[in-house]
Amino acid sequence: MDCYLQILLPYSFLGHFILFSLDMKSRTVSILDPMPIPHTFKGSEPTLYYVHKIKNIANNLKLAMQVAYPAWNDDIYVWRRILPKSVPKLDDW
Repeated sequence: MDCYLQILLPYSFLGHFILFSLDMKSRTVSILDPMPIPHTFKGSEPTLYYVHKIKNIANNLKLAMQVAYPAWNDDIYVWRRILPKSVPKLDDW
């Protein structure tokens, strides 16, 4: 498993790009999104805004890992999620 400790997954929808970084060692999903989070999701757990995208990634990653590394049996959906503060934010698309 040492050969791929970090996986970078670009995500695009309607011209909006997000980068998900999966750290396999620390079991962390970093979400690098240049768009501000809607006010309804700001608060104690702002990563809830991305819950559907992460669930989709988790399902597809599980299928890919079954082929690439059959011994891997983890679910990134339950991993710690962080929004790095160093990502510059845009006001519009």
